[in-house]
Amino acid sequence: MQKKALTVFPILCAAALLVFSPTSSAATTDPRMLLKRVQEKLKSAKSISYDIHCRFKFFDEDDTDTFDAHVDLLREPEDSINGCYLLVQLESNFMKYFGIKFYDTKNLYLLFPKDSSIEIFDIRKLGWNITHGNTADEVILQSFLDPSKLDYDSTVEITYLGDSIIRGSHILNTLSVKRKSEDGYEWFPYYTVIDPALDFGVYSRGIVKHQGKYQYKEAAYSNVEFDKVDSNYFNNFKLPEGCRVWHYEPKNPLDQKPLVNDIIAPDFTAKMYPDTTKTTKLSNYRGKIVVLDFWYMACPHCVQAFPALEEINKKYANKGVVVLGLNSLDLLIKRMPRLLIFFTYNPITYSTIFPERSVDEEYHVNAYPTMYIIDKNGKIAFSQVGYAPGDETVITDKLDAMLK
Repeated sequence: MQKKALTVFPILCAAALLVFSPTSSAATTDPRMLLKRVQEKLKSAKSISYDIHCRFKFFDEDDTDTFDAHVDLLREPEDSINGCYLLVQLESNFMKYFGIKFYDTKNLYLLFPKDSSIEIFDIRKLGWNITHGNTADEVILQSFLDPSKLDYDSTVEITYLGDSIIRGSHILNTLSVKRKSEDGYEWFPYYTVIDPALDFGVYSRGIVKHQGKYQYKEAAYSNVEFDKVDSNYFNNFKLPEGCRVWHYEPKNPLDQKPLVNDIIAPDFTAKMYPDTTKTTKLSNYRGKIVVLDFWYMACPHCVQAFPALEEINKKYANKGVVVLGLNSLDLLIKRMPRLLIFFTYNPITYSTIFPERSVDEEYHVNAYPTMYIIDKNGKIAFSQVGYAPGDETVITDKLDAMLK
């Protein structure tokens, strides 16, 4: 396989575009009209190919990952699962990510440079979204796959900031998009630089703050071409030879469901918070009813469940009910200071404990939050996957029945 040389739009030059002239010779300075033209171009195009230089930091990560990639996307309406062909050729110093991500509407192929292996996934059986999965997928242009993402209602403040002239006469339009802050998320102005010759945003930068933590993405596009590739391009694409190939086998469906009721709950030992030198065991609570909540910091629905669990803890603590929050994903030394900050925004009085990751697997936790109720004899009496406001009434009804 011949890899395409990447000509990446320099990030510093792109950032410099935000230093603009207050006057413009652009055909229109209506910011919503400019975005509408971008949206219409994305809607009308059958494919898009581009090089991207991307920097991304998730809320609960300290480091910013940097990616250079070449991406090809082709719409395929007959693909009911993902609606596209996809090829991402990633240049990254982070060996934990894929080097190539290729989807031909039947199988997903991931090439991992760390061990020169190719993993194959039968998407028709799995039904997965192939454009999300890890931080490296931030190089995939979601607004091409779903142009409605550029639909902004009247609550979104969109401002034309001016233009920049590069390479003598080429004009680029600069906009800011400011979403209304809500639900604890503070949205800073999102900057985008549009090339009117392409009707495409060649640079973007966005920051959002939540509970003292920041999420950040910066992307610079170059070598953008529309309708360059067709299905033959993907059908003729060849992965490198000589790699170890293996096929992904999904878990047994029974392993993806919570443990059944009336079996003894697996015992475990966990570190306590904030003094992680101390430990506790589930069996220590035999004779009490125990509510287990599996969660982690970066899970919005987990955080949403905290107030309800706090009310349950206050209501039933004197009735022999113990609430335990189990977090196996954030037990890292570097995360401990972040946990202190996290609990200042999300104060709870019930105990947080840190089991090993294997405990989540033993309890068949495949989504967060997952909750269990363990009866006084140590048997599972109830389980629930996920949380939405009002779900706590099911838990309280079960507790009331068990306490009669």
